Amino acid sequence: MRHLLAGLIGLALLAPACAGDKKTDDKAAAEPKSANDKFDDLQKGFREQLQKLGEEYQKAKSPEEKARIEDKAFKEVASDTAKKMIALAAENPKDPVAVRALVWVCTQGYRTEQVPEALGRLLKDQPGSDQLGQICRALGNRPDGDALIREIRSHTTNPSVKVQAGVAIAETLREKNDEASTAEAEKLLEEVVTQAKETNAPGRVVSQAEDALKDVKTFGVGKMAPAAASKDLDDKDVKLADLKGKVVVLDFWATWCGPCRTMIPHEREIVTKHKDKPFAFVSVSADDEVKTLKDFLEKEAMPWTHWFAGKSSDVLKSWNIHAFPTIFVIDSKGVIRAKYVGAGPETEKKLEELVEKLVKEAS
Repeated sequence: MRHLLAGLIGLALLAPACAGDKKTDDKAAAEPKSANDKFDDLQKGFREQLQKLGEEYQKAKSPEEKARIEDKAFKEVASDTAKKMIALAAENPKDPVAVRALVWVCTQGYRTEQVPEALGRLLKDQPGSDQLGQICRALGNRPDGDALIREIRSHTTNPSVKVQAGVAIAETLREKNDEASTAEAEKLLEEVVTQAKETNAPGRVVSQAEDALKDVKTFGVGKMAPAAASKDLDDKDVKLADLKGKVVVLDFWATWCGPCRTMIPHEREIVTKHKDKPFAFVSVSADDEVKTLKDFLEKEAMPWTHWFAGKSSDVLKSWNIHAFPTIFVIDSKGVIRAKYVGAGPETEKKLEELVEKLVKEAS
């Protein structure tokens, strides 16, 4: 969580708050502010406070001082703004500003810790919005998020909202990485696509549902892994089929990806532990140039197989890679057994446990 705030602080320095229109007229200044004006004021105030903290962060001399500033950004500035945004949404339940306020809370890194169930229900009353999908995805990170999204979907009469909520539920199901949940996600998405077309949902929303269905049918847990081909560091052709009979971890990453780099020490442990076993760890780089990857590997020990895909390669497109790291675990029979998007201790633990289990099966 903190590393997200540190990044946000850095961005604040590069993107100072936008100045609003000044009202020089006393009468205009005395007029009650609209809900949109209040939203803009909250957003502006947050940016100004974050920019000030960012300047302090850059001057900080010790890790302890930086940690204190990060804590303040999260526990005071962000938390206080989130509370006010939620209050603004509650005061204007039928106004589109409620969606804007909740999107802000749901997409700022500190996510939805303070969003009460009542405001989850609020979304069902909103008109169609391109931002509702963002809210649904963010709610999916709450312990009660799945229940809230299902409630939105069951109550709303808006086709766009119903479709986006259905896609979000399917994404949550897929993250469980078991065949039963993946099958449920696939069935739900088939229903969602049909409903989207029957209710004349916006074309963008229909495409979103169709893309999600195509992805789960191709890359869902329990599906045979499709072909994958790339180049190695010597520009020689390589393909997934060459690793037939082995448990394969296919790790799509890039040297510029911070979360990817945090996983390297743990990946080294996994590779060392399963040396000389039916196991292969393959990192597929999306860096712009192969030299960047080679230079990185000279400084960072990553003793396993490396493919260079480049930022716009066919393998990235065919495997539908939109975020890094994206990690697939494929068993010795070529069946996809898990897909992880993002890094962190929980992902590392799940990856280690699954590889251990599959290698034992293969042996």
